[in-house]
Amino acid sequence: MTQATAIIDFSIPAMRLLEKLPEHVRAEVIYGKLYILSHPTLHHARLVTRISRELVNHVEDNNLGEVFSSNVGVFLVEGRNSVAPDIVYIGSSNPKQKMPLFTS
Repeated sequence: MTQATAIIDFSIPAMRLLEKLPEHVRAEVIYGKLYILSHPTLHHARLVTRISRELVNHVEDNNLGEVFSSNVGVFLVEGRNSVAPDIVYIGSSNPKQKMPLFTS
């Protein structure tokens, strides 16, 4: 679990809150509250790397989808909540998985 270093209450949707922050700021929006996150410790980063490696191997070996382990925002509850998990798995049956990562 990540620790919040500041909490600010806003009444605008998560996407609009996050758009106002500099890109390097790690933040989550949960039920309209903005949580500015501290950077993970070396121990935390080491564990995330190990778990991610095992998950990637399993998902790729079995053609199950994709795994992301950094800077992937996840919007929940119709865009009202945005979290930044350490690892994100998107199953191959999920329509979002088929979206291009980059558009021109």
